Amino acid sequence: MHKAGVSRIDFYSVRLDHPYKLYHFIAEKDGIEKLNYNGTITDCVKVKIHVKGISESFFRNILYFRKSDGLFVSSVSPAAIGKPEVKIKLLNYLP
Repeated sequence: MHKAGVSRIDFYSVRLDHPYKLYHFIAEKDGIEKLNYNGTITDCVKVKIHVKGISESFFRNILYFRKSDGLFVSSVSPAAIGKPEVKIKLLNYLP
């Protein structure tokens, strides 16, 4: 997304455990942040993802991609109502 020069994309996903319901997602760039990746402070593109038509208090996700090459670095799912915050982090990458 960041290499293509667009700031927003729309995409769809099917939830197989929810009678094959189709969800419309929106991913939007939300600036550049510095993150510690593999012991190095790295510029990362912040991308917010949410489901169209559903309050972000129920579902949202924040993804971070290394600015230089688009490598996934981290994901944070802020706590929704009644749910814990979930963090995923790439610890190392071997090309």
